[in-house]
Amino acid sequence: METYLVGGAVRDGLLGLEAQDRDYVVVGSSIEEMIALGFKQVGSHFPVFLHPETGEEYALARTESKTGGGHCGFTCAFGPDVTLEEDLMRRDLTINAMAIPTVADASLVTVGNVASLDIFGSGSYIIDPFNGMADLQTGVLRHTSDAFTDDPLRVYRVARLAATLEFDVAPETLALMDSMQSSLFGLSVERVTQEMIKALTATRPSKFFEILEECELLSVHFGDLNLMIGVPAGPEQYHGDVDAFDHSMYVLDEVSTMTSHLPTRFAALTHDVGKGITPEDQWPHHYDHHETGAKIVRIFCNRLKLPNIFRNQARLAAQFHRRVRMFPELRPGKMLALIEKLNCLHTLETLDLVLNVADADARCHVGGVAAGGEMDYARSMMYEAVAVVRAVDCDSIIKNADYGNIGELIQTARIDALSSMKRRLKK
Repeated sequence: METYLVGGAVRDGLLGLEAQDRDYVVVGSSIEEMIALGFKQVGSHFPVFLHPETGEEYALARTESKTGGGHCGFTCAFGPDVTLEEDLMRRDLTINAMAIPTVADASLVTVGNVASLDIFGSGSYIIDPFNGMADLQTGVLRHTSDAFTDDPLRVYRVARLAATLEFDVAPETLALMDSMQSSLFGLSVERVTQEMIKALTATRPSKFFEILEECELLSVHFGDLNLMIGVPAGPEQYHGDVDAFDHSMYVLDEVSTMTSHLPTRFAALTHDVGKGITPEDQWPHHYDHHETGAKIVRIFCNRLKLPNIFRNQARLAAQFHRRVRMFPELRPGKMLALIEKLNCLHTLETLDLVLNVADADARCHVGGVAAGGEMDYARSMMYEAVAVVRAVDCDSIIKNADYGNIGELIQTARIDALSSMKRRLKK
């Protein structure tokens, strides 16, 4: 019986990252032996066990055969005769197909490339039959074998790893992913959405969507984004020759330098989806794309089964990211209407999100530095305007007003307060 640390824990250790989970493969053992040693079996489709002391997962070495659609249609073969190399071969990528013996004994190393490692402790060895170390060093994601196509969810995992690890995808792996389009339709939407949300945590999350676009797979689950490809982002004096998809990718990456808040990043991704359905005879203009975009965002989020906070705030960002940039130019009544629509009287959460999206959007226009300065002024004025509106003494108005016109009197007092603010700021 031999045990090996495998998969992502080995990869992350070599990259100097903290591993989220540590998984082990057991070679030369059986279900009966594992149970006799005190391990608790938890896997129903294949034998996975929890260590009696650490609670970490140990799985018997296995091979897999495709029997059905989706990412669950497999049968597994396991037993004492399955080798470590056979187990590693079924893994998606070469960088995930490396193993470290849990006993520092070179005599255990019987397959593939072997290298001494200090990072896992004195005397550690890496077993690397598919040259994952070389791909790790050059930052390349490469499929281990053609069995990659057995699990269509791997398409999205590769795109997510390309974003989170900032790796490139090998040309032959891109070609293999391209060939898998028909199998993607059978995937659980929740699993696809989970991969997308993980990708949004990356330093440059746009790479997730760019990889899918390069493989011509973006339309399968992200069709509203795909529609923006080739559509001018706007008039050339504001956007250059960038299309709406690339502009949205720039805005997503820009906002990611400002915040790690995932609903904000998603809102940046979808802020211009309304441009994807603009009639071609209106290009490069996109009249009413804010209102259209808000409706598309709602449908898009429902289709992906995203949490309500993603849907609600992305919809408001699509609808109002241009309006908040124009805030200093608005009349007091319009200012108040915008403050109310963004729920600013109760919380600044939505306002912060929309302002960050608008700021990132402005910085990705031609002359972005100057536009960013305009947004700084708009941001400060909006915060001041909210403070002014909140300072209106509604209790006093209610106490001294007739019952029938209280709401109108409060609105008038708030508009008057905003008018005074504008006059003061002009001086």
